[in-house]
Amino acid sequence: MIVIPFLEFAEFAGDEPARWRVICGGQLVHKTLGAGTIGEAEISGTVKRLTVVFENDGASSTKVFVIPTLIEQRLVEDILISDPTEEQEALGRRLEKIRRGRARFQHLVEKMALPKGRVQYTGRLLRILENIDSGKELSEGDVDWLKSDAARAPVVRLAADHSLRKFREVGDPWLLARVSSLFRAAGRPREAVRATADFNAASYPPDAAAAVLTSRAAALADLSQLQKAWDCALAALRLNSGSAHTCNLLGRLAYIRGLPKDGDAYFAKAAELSEGRMSTDRARREALEQAEAGVRDQLARYLLEKDGQRYAWARRYLLGAAV
Repeated sequence: MIVIPFLEFAEFAGDEPARWRVICGGQLVHKTLGAGTIGEAEISGTVKRLTVVFENDGASSTKVFVIPTLIEQRLVEDILISDPTEEQEALGRRLEKIRRGRARFQHLVEKMALPKGRVQYTGRLLRILENIDSGKELSEGDVDWLKSDAARAPVVRLAADHSLRKFREVGDPWLLARVSSLFRAAGRPREAVRATADFNAASYPPDAAAAVLTSRAAALADLSQLQKAWDCALAALRLNSGSAHTCNLLGRLAYIRGLPKDGDAYFAKAAELSEGRMSTDRARREALEQAEAGVRDQLARYLLEKDGQRYAWARRYLLGAAV
């Protein structure tokens, strides 16, 4: 006999009838009605139903359950299959592994005091939390993945604290650049500025030091400390003139300062250095979002005159434009 966890199976099966048919003939363990034999799974469009036959005191009764209701009310514990096929055995092992992963994930969420309900389980997120829990360094790919979704902000903050501890242990400046970037992604630029406040660029290789200063400058810009951000970004550029990220940031800052032609020169350099992979137009839009009203109007007119089709989105930033 194998045990298939119902909630994990329902997520796996989704709206695919063939997957639901795999459990037909198995025993559905209902929390109040006990065990019954699954006779049919009807999955079609918005219809998702299971027909189950229960035997009690020699009498049988047939119940038709709406699957979303079973899931929402957590009425089913498991599915039992007494003589499983190889396919069913493989499925059982796979879903049991997921169930154990969910339990481990919930344990780590509670241990790390993450907000319940805001952090949703995935296998990758579980691995990241386990690495943080064990003190292992996070991969660049995992860091980028965390920052790509605002819903992961609580874990991003956790990763920032974790990376800051690692930096203090090993002194790798690339870790400090990551710390600043993570704090920004978590919506905490002040902590990014605080973490990099005592950084001595002269003590580290120029490219790594430039990465820290660039991230610090971006955090200062987030806080509208524009002169400090500008000076910091220029210091980064002096250390590494080949950084597309630094040039892109300087382009954005020049726009915010009302100097779009200077900004375009930096944007052109960023595009060249990144071989066109860096989105300079996104930085232009961010600059208009942050600029003061008068400057914003000036920038919008500049962009529309430059290329009215490419920058059509700038119309909404004109003074008096309907938002």
